[in-house]
Amino acid sequence: MLKSHLLFLLLFSHAFFSASSQCLTALPPPGCTGTDPLLVNNETVSAGTTKWYYGPATTMNTVSLNGGTIVICSDLTINNFSMTGGMIFVRPGARLVLAAGSGAGLILTGNSAIYNYGTIEVQRNLSMEGGATAATPNIIINATPASILRMPFTYFVINNAHSWFVNNGTAEFGGVITDQNAVASSMCLGSGSITKMNILINKIANSYKVNNGNACVSVNQNSFFHNRLTNDPNLYACLSSGHTSYSGCGGCPANNWGSATTITSCSSCSALSVLGFSSIDLNAIPGSWGNQLSWTIKGISGPGQFLIERSADAVNYSPVASIDLPETTNITTTFYHLDKFPLQGFNYYMIKYIIKGKTIAVSKVTRVSTLPPNSFVISPMPFNRNFSVSLSSDLHAEKIIVTDMAGRNIPIKYNITPPANKIEIQLMEDIAPGVYLLHLKSDKTTMARTIFKQ
Repeated sequence: MLKSHLLFLLLFSHAFFSASSQCLTALPPPGCTGTDPLLVNNETVSAGTTKWYYGPATTMNTVSLNGGTIVICSDLTINNFSMTGGMIFVRPGARLVLAAGSGAGLILTGNSAIYNYGTIEVQRNLSMEGGATAATPNIIINATPASILRMPFTYFVINNAHSWFVNNGTAEFGGVITDQNAVASSMCLGSGSITKMNILINKIANSYKVNNGNACVSVNQNSFFHNRLTNDPNLYACLSSGHTSYSGCGGCPANNWGSATTITSCSSCSALSVLGFSSIDLNAIPGSWGNQLSWTIKGISGPGQFLIERSADAVNYSPVASIDLPETTNITTTFYHLDKFPLQGFNYYMIKYIIKGKTIAVSKVTRVSTLPPNSFVISPMPFNRNFSVSLSSDLHAEKIIVTDMAGRNIPIKYNITPPANKIEIQLMEDIAPGVYLLHLKSDKTTMARTIFKQ
């Protein structure tokens, strides 16, 4: 934990001094082995401690983060959450819900970082306030184009000179307030990112910055201006037909979007393809000759190039192929690529559309399993208390039973998630180390597999 904390400070120090040219970068998420120390209900995670949640989808009553680190590997809802410092990592495909609880807002006051590679839903107001310093900032980062932050009915507030929000994916808010103690570029938006809100309130100059490429801010109801929103022409403001703008102070002009390009009567950011916004819809399926990828792209003007990237962990990607696109304008067609030599296990694919070295569009991540038909893999093995079962795409699990070698049932909880074809299993009682049996009933057959408790 000390090492990661120092890395966090060094990274922030570097990014702080280069903030005028680029957004902050998220730390990579720790892995999930299924044997790491498990976060439990009513726990306080203190400095020097890291806890993981990797079990079935569940709800905890109370969790407090007091300087430690929490890693979310599956699906967790926390009714009452407080954070006085520390780090949260939500891994790709994972989901964290911070429920309304007592109804009080969640306030970050320094030394707090949230790195979202998956999905986060916050059902309370969230503010980054005084107390943060250059050495102990507040940071929230939507780390990838697939990252989603949802606060559709609540407010997000930045009111501190050392507090930063970075959106590389999709973020949705009831309202966003860049308050008087925030600083320029405190809302930093990545290429192709979408930031949606009902209400926008801006009190400082150039609070919104586009890191590279184009980014879209969508305002549905009202905007209030005390100062200019941005000096970045690559920011597109999508204003609904019902949008109204107001002066936030005597003499402050309404609609003070600065250098942003404003589009009125705009239905959504996705409608801005004529302004350079492109979207890639990617599908991938396993086959006998490899993994078949197919995709369509909308809102492009070539010539350009598709770069096909692959990952084993949905974090570290490497290019596996590229396809040149001849000059064309606003076409919708289907493109194909066959990955003849996929990785064993899971393959994560992402496609980028590039023009003159500039990334114009990035697809959502798509996962494919190379498991042979009528098979499944259990990991980790041996296991401690929790493990997962990944099934081949042709199998659909109906029931899971764990027994000892004498046939006695071991109480378990499990959650079947059909899109991922993966089952998270949690033991409900302590059992002795040794050999056990897992029985899986699918829509086709019933299979048994030996498993090992460490």
